[in-house]
Amino acid sequence: MQDLRYALRGIRRQPWFAAAVALTFGLGIGANAAMFGVVDRLFLRPPSGIGQPERVVRLYKRQTIQGFGVQTSPTLSYASSKAKALTTRSTRLYRFNLPR
Repeated sequence: MQDLRYALRGIRRQPWFAAAVALTFGLGIGANAAMFGVVDRLFLRPPSGIGQPERVVRLYKRQTIQGFGVQTSPTLSYASSKAKALTTRSTRLYRFNLPR
């Protein structure tokens, strides 16, 4: 209880400092919420236009390189993958590029 009285006394003495602290916290929380919204939309949700997002799979190319071991790369040839996809109903190409 004594600490609370001390904090309130400090806020009464320097109200601008208390306002700056509150503003800083507000801006930090707002920026965090905005960034989470962007990350959620770009990386955590399926692309728009997909009817059954739970059935979406990502294909990778896996190869063994002598001296380096197994390498995994998402750079597949879309045309060859589509031709080999006998068990899929349909295929779509979705590419996400970050601006440089």
